[in-house]
Amino acid sequence: MRRFLLCSVFLLMAVLPALSGEKHASVLRDDETFTMQSLEKGVLTVTRSVVVYSKKGLDAAVFVEYTSKNDVLSSFSGFMKLPSGQLVKIGKKDLTTVSIASGIAEDGFMTAYMPSPPSYPVTVTYEYTIQQKGGFVVFPVYCPITTGNTDLREGRFTLSVPPGTVIRSHEVGPAGKKTVEKGAKSDTYSWSFSAFDGYVEESYMPSVFGLVPVIYSSPDEFVFDGFPGRQDSWKDIAEWQQDLLKSDPGLPDRAKEKVRTLTEDIPDDLGKIRALYKYLREKTRYVSIQLGIGGFKPFPASTVDRTGFGDCKALSNYMRLMLSEVGIESWYTALSTRSEDFMPGYPSMGQTDHVILTVPLKETKDTLFIECTNPSVPLGYRHEDIAGHELLLIRPEGGETIRARSYPDTIARTVTVTSVKLSEDGSAHLEVSQKNSGRNVEPWIGYDALSKEAKRSLITMGLNAQPQNLAPARIRDNYDSYDGRDWYPECEIGFSFDILTYGQWNGSRMMLAGNPFSKRMEAQRSERVNPLVIKSGTSIVDEVFIDIPDGLEVESMPASVAMDVQWGFFSSESSFSGNRITIRQEVILKPCTLPAGEYGQFRDFVRSMNRSYSSHIVLRKAE
Repeated sequence: MRRFLLCSVFLLMAVLPALSGEKHASVLRDDETFTMQSLEKGVLTVTRSVVVYSKKGLDAAVFVEYTSKNDVLSSFSGFMKLPSGQLVKIGKKDLTTVSIASGIAEDGFMTAYMPSPPSYPVTVTYEYTIQQKGGFVVFPVYCPITTGNTDLREGRFTLSVPPGTVIRSHEVGPAGKKTVEKGAKSDTYSWSFSAFDGYVEESYMPSVFGLVPVIYSSPDEFVFDGFPGRQDSWKDIAEWQQDLLKSDPGLPDRAKEKVRTLTEDIPDDLGKIRALYKYLREKTRYVSIQLGIGGFKPFPASTVDRTGFGDCKALSNYMRLMLSEVGIESWYTALSTRSEDFMPGYPSMGQTDHVILTVPLKETKDTLFIECTNPSVPLGYRHEDIAGHELLLIRPEGGETIRARSYPDTIARTVTVTSVKLSEDGSAHLEVSQKNSGRNVEPWIGYDALSKEAKRSLITMGLNAQPQNLAPARIRDNYDSYDGRDWYPECEIGFSFDILTYGQWNGSRMMLAGNPFSKRMEAQRSERVNPLVIKSGTSIVDEVFIDIPDGLEVESMPASVAMDVQWGFFSSESSFSGNRITIRQEVILKPCTLPAGEYGQFRDFVRSMNRSYSSHIVLRKAE
């Protein structure tokens, strides 16, 4: 569902500093009730009151709801209580509503309100109802705390269903007090929470989805968009999803003819898949429509073919139908990009937020995963939102959960070689070549489609100076050479530029950076609250060769450093021979979980590494 996003490998090194333990907001009350009137109708009633202590806590008081033709915001009122005691009313006229993928989704909207108080503290209160019709696969998720440094004073979620309705629920995080009352007119399930301190937001922390209270619930039997179904098991869910897919009339005749023309001279299945994946890249564009908002049913393949747009459901279904047209079996596949695992013992479509396509390749006895929302992703590459995640295969015979294979951390590697030709006035010409492999290629996927400025920013990320005369990157990759389960992506980038002040004179001495590309990790000064979690490993190697002009000699060089610890390795070595300075630096981050009490050791490691990366060389005029 979510578009595959570009992210720099160097951002793995540049995490945000932690917030302090002070409270930015308090949820005074979050009371939500969902009344199931029938299999196809229900109403959600919400009262939420939040006191915001500073601007940092405003996110806790934001109102956001997604609606559609079947989910209508039927009433809304609210107010802000200012420090003076004055009440500022908030009405429907103050809300902002935007269409989600206008002309494609069936009346999908996002309605929001962002408070902007003149001073703090301020209390923001909302009361509203949402009428649901057309059915529902899951009940509203109850999650009263969505931001860090926010505590909960009182919370309650109530679920009222017709008598005898079988429901299932799954609680995550701190447990609430659960009560069940069964009566003649309704069965009522209620969860209450009080005095929950919330969580402190820190870098490299565990997933929030275990630190805050969340209630998931769903009916065993349901009707959605006119399609009845059950969710006793993943098999049941897949059978229902299969019925939705069967309701698509299929590709229009002109699309079928195009597919046959593209593949008629290609003898093997993998070649046909490549050709159709390339066609998907050229013809379509991704638009984000949330599962459950745009519905669980893809809009028709004919709409994708006509407009060229689609969300993850529609594009995956479109690719599925194209492959079917040439006799290649593929499976519509649902997953969560937020969590690697489905909730144990709780099959539910409400857990998934993304759809891809899975192809059983008989030729290579392999399983091919296709990311249809961004066909720039190399065919078969399991990017970070897929690798290691549990998947639900929607097959004709029902559902099956499998896990997408993870790549070993050892292949997530970046090696950068920088040659610096220094001039006597401190200016320099730099030639850079970089090789990335594994997940470290992800910033460069789709490079050709970036704007000129975006390309420039990506190439020079981390550079400690303003580049001049930047030559375009030369990129060579293996993105189109998938050949089986052990394949992984690689790319090489080459570029050059000038720096007018690489070295700076101070009297008879010149100071210059040992490594022109900075890499820093932030280490918080305050006491650690959460365990430190490094989920994925990576390694980054820099080799820098600096040729200095005649008439200059080295006065001081960066000290050599070597650190080998539980969570990583770092080394920095420098040498000088003739007119060439050589610096080699390597950092390896290893997956690990470190107790909060041992964070001081990690902080010392980070600070020592940062000092080494920012170290300088001092030159002087030869005597």
